[in-house]
Amino acid sequence: MSREAVLSFFKAASQDRTLRQVLGETVTAPEDFVEVARTNGFEFTREDLATALLPINEQLNRLEIPPGMGSSSAFIEELLRLLHEIGTI
Repeated sequence: MSREAVLSFFKAASQDRTLRQVLGETVTAPEDFVEVARTNGFEFTREDLATALLPINEQLNRLEIPPGMGSSSAFIEELLRLLHEIGTI
């Protein structure tokens, strides 16, 4: 159930510009995803988040986003793109 909550949250973020903006402005650590999700009615833990992102973990680790260049927003967009690409959202 928790993996599904993570994926449902990211699907909502992919469809909601305001939610993506909030993520881009506030997320700097996994706990921030959990908090933003909770605020928006999605319940999952940091561990649930890590498990749900395992299929794209290697790609995420290779991201090269320069600091100070809207890095959180760019990361969020790439995260959502990768999840969509593998068909999970």
